[in-house]
Amino acid sequence: KIVKKQLKTKFPNWNRLTKKEKKEIAKQVLSAVAAEYDFQQDIEETKENLLGIEGQVPVNGMMNLEESKPLVTQPQSLKKEVV
Repeated sequence: KIVKKQLKTKFPNWNRLTKKEKKEIAKQVLSAVAAEYDFQQDIEETKENLLGIEGQVPVNGMMNLEESKPLVTQPQSLKKEVV
């Protein structure tokens, strides 16, 4: 969120920049954020929020994350039998 705000203020003409210029700026921003980020800290967000699905209401018959977890973790050969 903070990064987006900084990019908008520092580069108001973002849409006019070339793809090469945008890539270079993105690399600089990513390296600066990674250098300052504490990877040992606990994440306090929900799984749904991290995946960007926090506001979605499941449709009837649609599995939630906990129900779909066994399908993702089991071997491919067993998936064919279940589905």
